[in-house]
Amino acid sequence: DLSASATATGTETAPATTTAPTAAHAADPLGLQVAGRLAESIRSLYGDALRGTYLYGSRAAGPAPADADVEMIIVLDRVDHYGAELERTSHLCAALSHEWRLVVSRVFVSEANWNGSPDGVPPAIRAEAVAV
Repeated sequence: DLSASATATGTETAPATTTAPTAAHAADPLGLQVAGRLAESIRSLYGDALRGTYLYGSRAAGPAPADADVEMIIVLDRVDHYGAELERTSHLCAALSHEWRLVVSRVFVSEANWNGSPDGVPPAIRAEAVAV
C-alpha cells in the first residue's frame, strides 16, 4: 500500500517497506500539491514496481519561498537504468514545471538503497522526506 496511514497522534507514517517520517502537516502546501500531482502520475506509470513517493528539500521542511523547487524521491523495487527512468518521466516533470512555473524534479532510488544500503540515500534526506 503506497498511501500513508495515520497514527493515533495524527502523524502519518510511511508503508512498512520504506522508512521515512511523514510530517505532511509541516510541509509546504504548494509543494505537497504539486508533489501529489506527480505522485499520481508516477503511480499509474510504475504500478507494483513503485514503493513510495516522497517530497524532500526546502518544501518538505515547511513553508518555502514561492520559487523553491519541488523535489521528489521516487522509490522503485529496483533501478536498473537510471537514465531510462528519467527519460520515462521527463514529460511529467516538464508539464508540471510549465503549469506551476516551478522546477519539478525527481530522483530515483531502489528500495534497498532507500532502506539503508551503505551506498544508498543519506539518513538526513530520509529523515526530512515526506510521503506523498
